[in-house]
This record gives sequence, C-alpha cells and structure tokens, in this order.
Amino acid sequence: MKKAFSLFLALVLIFALAGSAFASGSTEAVPLEYDDAFDFSDGMAVVMKDGKYGFIDLTGKEVVPCKYDYAWSFTCGFARVSVGGGAPTEDSEFGGGKLGYIDKTGKEITAIIYDKAYEFDEEGYAPVVRKDAGVGFIDRTGAEVVPCRYESVGRFYEEGLAAVKLDGKCGFVNTSGELVVPCIYNAEKAFNEGVARVQLDEKWGFIDVTGAEIAPCKFENAHSFYEGVARVQLDGKWGYIDKTGKEVIPFLYESATNFTNGVARVKLDGKYGLYDKTCKQILPCKYDNLNSFKNGYSAVCLNGKWGFIDMTGKEIVPCTYESVGDFKEGFAAVKLDGKWGYIDATGKEVVPCKYDGTYQFAEGMARVDLNGKSGFVDATGKEIVPCKYDYAWDFSGGVADVNIGGETDEDGFVVGGTYGFVDKTGKEVIPCKYEGSSGMQDGFVVLLLDGKYGVLDATGKEVVPFEYDDVGLFCEGMAIVMKNGKYGYIKLVDDAGITNSISVTVGGKAVEWPDAVPFIDENNRTMVPLRAVADALGLKVEWDKVKREASFTDGTKTIYFPIDSAEAHTSDGTVIKMDTSAIIVDGRTFAPIRYLAEFFGHTVGWDKLTRTVIIE
Repeated sequence: MKKAFSLFLALVLIFALAGSAFASGSTEAVPLEYDDAFDFSDGMAVVMKDGKYGFIDLTGKEVVPCKYDYAWSFTCGFARVSVGGGAPTEDSEFGGGKLGYIDKTGKEITAIIYDKAYEFDEEGYAPVVRKDAGVGFIDRTGAEVVPCRYESVGRFYEEGLAAVKLDGKCGFVNTSGELVVPCIYNAEKAFNEGVARVQLDEKWGFIDVTGAEIAPCKFENAHSFYEGVARVQLDGKWGYIDKTGKEVIPFLYESATNFTNGVARVKLDGKYGLYDKTCKQILPCKYDNLNSFKNGYSAVCLNGKWGFIDMTGKEIVPCTYESVGDFKEGFAAVKLDGKWGYIDATGKEVVPCKYDGTYQFAEGMARVDLNGKSGFVDATGKEIVPCKYDYAWDFSGGVADVNIGGETDEDGFVVGGTYGFVDKTGKEVIPCKYEGSSGMQDGFVVLLLDGKYGVLDATGKEVVPFEYDDVGLFCEGMAIVMKNGKYGYIKLVDDAGITNSISVTVGGKAVEWPDAVPFIDENNRTMVPLRAVADALGLKVEWDKVKREASFTDGTKTIYFPIDSAEAHTSDGTVIKMDTSAIIVDGRTFAPIRYLAEFFGHTVGWDKLTRTVIIE
C-alpha cells in the first residue's frame, strides 16, 4: 500500500536520538531564484539558471557558476559536468555532450573530452569512455591510469583488480593499468573473497588474484565464493567446492543457494534441507518449501501447511498453518481457517486468528484489517486503534499515518481522501483533514493543505508554513522548496538559530575524526565514519568490496551494513530493519551510529544543547 504524494521524495526532517535537534523554526537559506535544483550530496547541490548548471555549497554560496550544459551530483569529492549537450534522456544516457570532472573548488581535474563518464568509487577510480579509443580509468588527479583502450571494464574491488575486455576476451588489470590476468577468457565475474569466476568454452572455473587456476573451467554453472565455499553445477547437479577446488558438498542437488550467515539451502527430489558452515547437513531434504532466513527463522512448508525452523534446523513451530509471514519484533503473522493472527517464537498464539489481513509489527504495533477497514493491535493482542480507517501505515516515531475516503489506483497508490495521525493510545493527534502526507518521520511530517505544502510536528504544531508549491527531501540539513516556478532551499534551525556540527563521545571521551566528520543524513540519522567509531568502541571493521558491505565485530558477534540497504544483518542471522542506509561519501564509508552502538550493548543519548551523541 503506497501513498500518492507529490514530493520530490518522501521527506524526513529531524535527527532521532533522545530528542529533536531542531525546534519549530525554519529559514529560507537559499532564495527562490533558480529554475531547477537538486538535493545536496557531499556538501554541494546542483542548481540550474537560464539553462545552465552549477553548484552551491551549504552556505548557499554559488561556488561553481551556472555555466555547464549539465551537471551531476558530487560523490567522493568530485562531480561530472558536460558541455555541448544537455540533460540525460532515455535515448542518451549522458545527454550527448562531452564530459569531464570538477572538484569542490570548481577546478576541472580533467579536460572536457569524454563521451561517457561515471562516478568515482570509494577507492578513487572512475571509468571513462572515449569513442575513438575505448574505455579506461582515471584517478583522483584526473590521470588516465588505465588507458582508454578496452571494449568494456568493470569496477575495481578490494583485490585491486578490475575486469577488462579486449578483442572479445576478458582479463583483469590492476590500478597501475598492468594486465595481471591476460584477456583469454570468454566471460568473467568479479572477484569475491580473493577468487574470480572465469569462463572458457562455455564452462566455468575459478582463478586467484595472480591469475592462477584454482578450479578448472569444467562447470556448467558457478557462483561466487561466500563464507569460503562456492556452489557449482556439474553434470546437471549442484554441489560446493572450497578455495582449493576440492568438493566439500557432493554434486547431488537440483538446486542450491549461497551460504549466508552459516547456512545454505539445497533441494533433492523436490524436497529442501540445510547445510551448516562446516558443510555438514543439519536438516535432511524433507520440506516442500524452505524460505530464506529472516531474523533467525525460516518459514517451511510440508504437505501444504506452514511452520518455522531455526538456524539449527529445529522445527520450532509445527507445520499447521495455511500461510505465514516472516518474524519481526518476535512475532509472525499466521493464517488458520481463512483468518489471520500472530504467534511468538515459541509458537504461542498471541493474537487470535480473526482478521482478514495482517502486517508485520513496527514499534510494538501491527496493522490489521477487518471488514475492509484498518486498525492496530499491540503485542498482547489488544486492539488499540479500532478497524475504522480506509488505509493505515506502520507506526514510526510513535505515530501512524491513517486515511479516510481514499482509494487504490491501478499502480497500488492510495489517492484521494484525507490524512491524519494516531498515536499508540489510539488518539488522533493530527486530524484527518490533509490532502497528502509524506508520513511521520522522527516527529515531523510534510502535509498538503489547500494545494500548498508545509510541515507539522507530531503534536500538530506548524513548523514550516503552508506556502510552498513543493517541498523536497532534507539532505545534509537543507531541503529544496519551490514557489511560483522558482527553486531555493530551506533549513530547520534550533531555538538559537544554530545548525552546527555533530560531536560524538564514547564513555565520556570525544571521538576524533581525522579525515571525515559525522553528519545527519537525509533520513535524519547520525552517520559516522567507520574507522574512527570502530576504534572508539574497540571494534574491528572490515570492508567487503564485492558485496559493498561494512562489518563490525567485537570478536564474538558481528553486524553487517550493506551499502545503500535499509537492512543490517548479524552473524546469528537476525535482520535489523533500519530507516536509513549505510552510504559512501567522499570515498569514506558511513554507517548509522544508533544501530551499531546498541547492537554491542551500548546506550545512546542526545544532548540537544551541544548537539552531541553520547554513547555509554
């Protein structure tokens, strides 16, 4: 169920720890003078005036004049600009002009000569294309470290190698442009765990970073190594090999999955079972269906009925239900005799199976449907919000968005009706009178009233007046606003009019940031540079370049943050839903501090006066 709401993106406004970082004030930080504007990224925003593009910084200063025919957002400290073309279209990925790169001072670090140009990665390399020559790479100085001579290239991964294609054959180059693995293969797949898949004569094998063959090209199909083993297909059957090429799980299976959090699923004679990370079969192939693990549990089906197993293969809920959902916050939806309810991880029915529809728990509350109306129950099964609304959305920040009179269009969006909010007592804290809603985010919501956009807090108090034709996403403390066809930016400020930087203390000691500082992201969560906070918390941090995933461990347990994903996962198989994602900024990986600290048993507080995150 989706809301049709004409924001640039769903707006999130405020830092969420112990309390709000902003009070009920807003300022127009950049006047409404641009013909178009884009979200801030890496401290800079693309703006357009009189058909030309430039950049402003967080003070509103136009640091790069509007002189380019198009410009892309800054990432990793650099932005792409074009001359002689225009904005990208369906038929022209880069708008048809010539491209180059600038730094944050506006200096062109390359000539504007490329036909295609891509973002820099966190290692400091960007693929570039010259039609008359080929594809290569530049580094942060603008030097063409891999000459534009290849038909195609991949990205550099942690092994320091990138795939290249020449004369229809594939190999790998290093960051100096040296061809480490000669272009002799028909196809390749990127390195993972120090091993790459390669293909010869339609058969797959594996090589290491020196190009040495660790498994000959004899497999009909092969997947990357995960947790030290790879699934491969031979003579139509699937099995697993280790990094020496040795068979560790026999070639018996009709299908198989990669190892994830120490387990892999296999299928034999139409039935599913499990192997653990020692390559021991911990569950015989007996189930008709076996879903992927979510929060430490997997739904399984036997003879048309569903139940649950844990990661040891133990059946914790017998297969007695017509259908089930995934576990979240300790509860899973189950269907019996055509009606839905909830069970806990012991299999106890905590909400009777009496509803027409159910949804996952969020903040201790779950949406339920009855007779075409929606309401909410708590973890005890008590119906806190009666089923009287036409539509409702999950609780976030202690409140839930509700709609009266709306309808679902052909794309699944809710259109029409009026919006309001209820709290966990069932009280309608914001009345259902608004034409559109972004959803409550950390105590603030963008609403549409009489055709104009404004912002309210969770009490219904007006924070940004209803005077704009559109309001965009708050990124790095600034949001695009539009009025009468002109664009500018607003920012929210605290009672003293201050929007200063974020500090972090661990055990009373300030964390030092050698080359990157914390910031509040577009979801208004505090993001921190990985290395510094890992040192402060006594954690080891690792980066998986292929998976694009950062991991933290204290030696006994581990949490993983995939880049650009709103889910973290842990070494015991638990999936943690987040309202923001780990990201890469200026070549540094940032992760949300609350989820990280709380996972390792720390408490997290917020000092509004000093804008300090306090970790104990």
